[in-house]
Amino acid sequence: MDNSQSFFYEEIPAVILFNTLLKSLPVPVSIFTGSELTISEANEAALKAWGKNKNVIGLPLLQAIPEFSDHSFVEVLN
Repeated sequence: MDNSQSFFYEEIPAVILFNTLLKSLPVPVSIFTGSELTISEANEAALKAWGKNKNVIGLPLLQAIPEFSDHSFVEVLN
C-alpha cells in the first residue's frame, strides 16, 4: 500500500469502511443485537433472500420474519 492509499484509509472512520464492505458483499450478511436478535444491519442480498425490504432493520428477527420461528438456526443464534 503506498502513502496515498494509507492516508485515504486513515481519514475514513472504520464504521464507514465496515458498512461499505457489508453493503457491497454479494452474499447475505446481517448483524443481530440483543436477546431478541434485533436486526441492526442487513445488506441487500440478505433482504432479498428474506423477501423483505429495509423496513425490517431495527425489528426483532422473529417479528420481522415470523417464518423463521420454525427454523432451528434461531436457536443457534441465541
